[in-house]
Amino acid sequence: EASGGYGADRAIDDDPDTMWHTPWNESAPDFPHELVVELAKPVKLAGITCLPRQDGSQNGWIKDYAVFTSADGRNWGEPVATGAFPQNDELHTVKFAQPVETRFLKLVAKRSFNSSAPYASLAELNIIPEK
Repeated sequence: EASGGYGADRAIDDDPDTMWHTPWNESAPDFPHELVVELAKPVKLAGITCLPRQDGSQNGWIKDYAVFTSADGRNWGEPVATGAFPQNDELHTVKFAQPVETRFLKLVAKRSFNSSAPYASLAELNIIPEK
């Protein structure tokens, strides 16, 4: 995460005006980038929603992604979802093929819409519990 108020906690604070952002200076690491969320207890999930940054900039908008789950935060296995988000600032919904019980969730940003900018950003990540 980038310094200066762009920590991972900003992606789960229910405030669309804040954001998680990876470093963007000349030493910025290349893809993939990971955002890991630890849930308070195991939850059966049907999917997630992702809200791109909402400040009018597309820097770091995630294009290609993968979603992983884990019971212990160490063993992730195969992704429960992969795909590409559309290039807009609307809420993106990722439905899993089948509900998954998990305590840890990992969003992997594999590529952005700007190939010359190797960073990722996200305003909000929320879970969709199984009903």
